[in-house]
Amino acid sequence: MMLGIPGAGKTFFSRQFAQEYGAIHLNFNKIKDVVFGNVEIDSHDEKKIHDLMLMMCEDYLKCSMSVIFDAPLLTMASRRALREQTRSKDLEHLIIWVQTDADTAFERSANRDRRQIDDRYSTSISDENFDAKVAKFQRPQHEEYVVISGKHVYNTQSRAVKPKLAELGITETVAPKPELTKVLPTPTINTSRRRIQPQRRAKIISRRQRKVI
Repeated sequence: MMLGIPGAGKTFFSRQFAQEYGAIHLNFNKIKDVVFGNVEIDSHDEKKIHDLMLMMCEDYLKCSMSVIFDAPLLTMASRRALREQTRSKDLEHLIIWVQTDADTAFERSANRDRRQIDDRYSTSISDENFDAKVAKFQRPQHEEYVVISGKHVYNTQSRAVKPKLAELGITETVAPKPELTKVLPTPTINTSRRRIQPQRRAKIISRRQRKVI
């Protein structure tokens, strides 16, 4: 599950990690955009989206699919429900805490550009809303987590996460997608069809000569 204040860079990492490992990327902003549109929503509507994501996650886990839960899990209570869901199925989970300084995070979250892939479903938020979410943030306590920088490139972030996944045994079920290589059979050419019998060749030449003449 992803953790970080708005604009920390949660979707930047989770989108690429899901692509690399073939995991399901449950994106809070994408679901919110479909349900409510490109608008800011209050905490009551946020809970609706969160509950919907938990239901979707439940179905994916039943199908033995790995899930990246990309949502504003700012409080310990909001993370508890997801932890209990995984533990009830005897599954491992890991919090990926994306840390970015507040000034940079606010600049990102207040100036979303929906032309950019990671901002496509995001809504620019006001400074009041940003401050409220930062004040609400609760750091992990007695929870498995790993910290990455929201200012690093994806490869650097991924290298920081993979050892923790291996330690928890999660990488045994989440393996990188293999390169897709097309193995084509060596074509066989039937040269007998291309042979022109001498008698027919003479007729073809004769026709060509008549046309030229």
